[in-house]
Order: sequence, then structure tokens, then C-alpha cells
Amino acid sequence: AYANTRSLAHAAIMYIAPADLAKNEGSMRPVEIIAPKGLIVNANPPAPVCMSTNHCAEEIVEAIFKALSLAVPKAVNAGFSRRLRYAITGVDPRTGKQFIWHFFLARGGGGASYGYDGWPGVGEVNVAGGIRSPSIEVTEERFPFFIRRHEMRPNSGGKGAWRGGLGGICDLVYEGEGPALLNTAGDGIVVPPFGLFDGEDGLPHDYRIISNGTERVLLSKETEVVVNPGDHIYCLSSGGGGYGNPADRSQAAVDWDRKNGYVE
Repeated sequence: AYANTRSLAHAAIMYIAPADLAKNEGSMRPVEIIAPKGLIVNANPPAPVCMSTNHCAEEIVEAIFKALSLAVPKAVNAGFSRRLRYAITGVDPRTGKQFIWHFFLARGGGGASYGYDGWPGVGEVNVAGGIRSPSIEVTEERFPFFIRRHEMRPNSGGKGAWRGGLGGICDLVYEGEGPALLNTAGDGIVVPPFGLFDGEDGLPHDYRIISNGTERVLLSKETEVVVNPGDHIYCLSSGGGGYGNPADRSQAAVDWDRKNGYVE
């Protein structure tokens, strides 16, 4: 959608603009948005655009970061985790009612920037940390799930003078009495978050279903995946990209990462 393209282009410019620059329409007057009709950035009706605020948004913001990285290297970030969610629907045996639940746990890591490591678990660049992860306890109370593990994913942030933020690990067990259905939507399984200025890429997403000891890799766009009682939905979310040569990382930062389990 053009409205999304324009707003995200403005957001990307404002992300890297000086802090004292007014964040308003006037500051964007010098910027021309070129988005010919019929392209994904300016789709014609009746093309669906419901996910434009997530998946296209991530690409738009980071394309601008890359394009301006040589001009303003100290203002841009390396790549952030992509949005990859799953939704699961079934019947809760405790109530007999149908449920639907969207995965917002184990958010991915943010990209590093000059002078700063990426934030762990911040999610996608377009939301800038604005989506909070839900409560584990409330999730288990309201839905037929048991969450065995929810923590940061070691080694997932790209190496650099400043390290990418860590992704997460979530091991969720489905506790329904009958099968449920799952679908996925998103990106980030094949192409990892990019590093900048010799920084390394973050690790990509790795989502799986484990059923009776057998693992099945989840792709980024699937529908009607059957989840049986006792199955584990095991998600490793991606880390952010690193910034700068890893050889230039301070020894104090390297030691801190190892002491706190960020790297193994």
C-alpha cells in the first residue's frame, strides 16, 4: 500500500536523522517517494495489503538503512530479525470453546549500530520495540499450552565490534485433547539479518514441530499444519546483525558476553 510505503520511508529517515530535527511533515518535504502503481510498494486494488505494515515495512526501512549506510555510517543499524509468527486454533478442553492464538513470544534480536550492541528480543525494526511479549502465566491460563522454555538464544546475534541482539527460544507444548491447526506467515528463515561494515549476519529463524520424537521444519508460509496433543512447537528466533569488525570488539565486552551466556 502506498500509504504504508510513504509512512515507512518517513520513519526510516527519522530513525537516522539528528535528534534535534523536528519529526514532522515539514522535515520530509525534501524527500520524494517514487513508487509506481502496480508494484508491491503501491499495489492496485483488490490486491491484499494486510501484512504491508510488517513484512514490506521491514524491507523498506532496511533498504533505506543500507542505501544511506556509507553516507551516515554512525546513524544506521545492522539488520533486525524478521517477523515470523504462527497462529494455532483448536478447542480448549477446559472450556469446550474454540480458541485462536498468535505467537508473540521469543521476539527476535535487533541490529547493532555504531557504539551499541543490538537489543535482545526487541522484534522487528518497523515496530522499534513497541510490541511487548505476552505473559507466560496468562498464556498458559487462557490457552491449552504449557511453555517449557522461554529464554534468549545464545550465539544468535551477529558478531561485530558491536554484537547483534539475541533472538529467543520458545518450547511450547500443546495440551489439547484433539488436533489443532497451525499456520505460519513471515520471513527470515532463509535470509538472515545482515551485518554492516564487516559485522556478521545474525542467525536466521528456525521453527519446528516435534511429534513423538520426530522433527518437522516449519516453513515461513504454511497452512493447515496439524498439531497433535503433546506436540512441541519449538521456535528459535533470529538474532540481529553485527556492526563493525569482530576483531575490534573490546575484551571487556567479549568477557561479559561469555560470563552471561550470550555466547557459548
